[in-house]
Amino acid sequence: MASRADASNSFLGVRRPIWFAFIGIGCLGLGVVAYQWYKQREAGRLESECLVANQIQDWQGLEQLAVQWSLLQPTRFEPFLMAAHAAEQQGEKVRTAGYLLEMPSDAPVSALLKLSYILYEDLNDPLGSIRTCNEILERDPKNSEAHERLLFFWTMTRNTTKIKTEATRGIRDGSATITTYAYLFGAEKLRFGDALETNRRWLESAPQEELFLVPTVLSHISLLSRVEPGSPTEEAEQTESRNKIDGDLKKLSTDFPNNIEVVVARLEREMDRGDDEAVDILLKKPVGNFEKDNRYWRAKAWLHSAHMEYQQAKECCDQAIRIEPLDWQAYLARSTVFRLLGKLPEVEKDSKIGYLGSELTKQLNSSTKVFSLERTFYERLAAFAESCDQPNIASSIRSQLSTYVPAVAPTAP
Repeated sequence: MASRADASNSFLGVRRPIWFAFIGIGCLGLGVVAYQWYKQREAGRLESECLVANQIQDWQGLEQLAVQWSLLQPTRFEPFLMAAHAAEQQGEKVRTAGYLLEMPSDAPVSALLKLSYILYEDLNDPLGSIRTCNEILERDPKNSEAHERLLFFWTMTRNTTKIKTEATRGIRDGSATITTYAYLFGAEKLRFGDALETNRRWLESAPQEELFLVPTVLSHISLLSRVEPGSPTEEAEQTESRNKIDGDLKKLSTDFPNNIEVVVARLEREMDRGDDEAVDILLKKPVGNFEKDNRYWRAKAWLHSAHMEYQQAKECCDQAIRIEPLDWQAYLARSTVFRLLGKLPEVEKDSKIGYLGSELTKQLNSSTKVFSLERTFYERLAAFAESCDQPNIASSIRSQLSTYVPAVAPTAP
């Protein structure tokens, strides 16, 4: 029979490893606490030294200190901001953007705006810039600067659907400025003079990107279309330009069969030629949500008119206006249909709306920058919106006119 001493020794033998485990866990816990205390103290020291380096403008030293600080406290945005500031002061734009990209999710919106600007202006990374603008608007839907940059970008890349979507979102969420209404009105026809050059530059950052390839070709086509016949030499040049345009559009259609802007460009070209068969073929090809686009219904109205189906043409114009109430081209087309149907009062009303829209489009495109449009443009645009049964848009424009001063557009999108 085992003695009490043997039992005690056996019990202690079992408990000894448990006590060792408790001691080990305790030591580990103390080690963690000590390390956290060290990190906190070291981070505090680095933060203080960063403030001193910033004050004496020691940019190289500030960058090094801020990087060390960020390694100790990666969940704080301040060290990344300081590192970015130091790199920017040294003219190191790539490093500046790199630090800003590493910021945690609670970084201030102002830092994201700076990142968007650097990506666009200095690093030729428009896609990164736009991603950043979208991130800003997810966090701050009322941010007007990010909103306007997106509108600029989508206009430069000739993406009508995106322009209307962003303008509508801005109006709904409260980030719209008075220029939002200029972009919304000019979604189809506003063209920047440097669009070709800018899209070519952006194409260098993403050589296969449809977003830049399509507007580059379409902008070039617009330039070719301006060649006017005169001498036999000029007539030969125009023939060459026509062939070049046809070839470019055909290639775009092959490469990007679902791109609505390409389809619209082809439709407009065939309608200018009066080729109703080609228009009919294009309209029968399923392309994304094109049937929800007012330009689709305008083209159908043209086709029905070409076939002397005036009532159907009128109904197509109606649908175009329902989809896009500011579609002045649909009003002009419908006025022509009304004339053919002998409805003269309707002719006068639609003609006035259509011609005012046409004049506003000319004024919009003749302005150097959207931000420098004269007050008279917005006064007339408000009247136009009212005539299109859009009193809310008219009221918003007039409300913002009270504080509007034409300004120079920012460099960034």
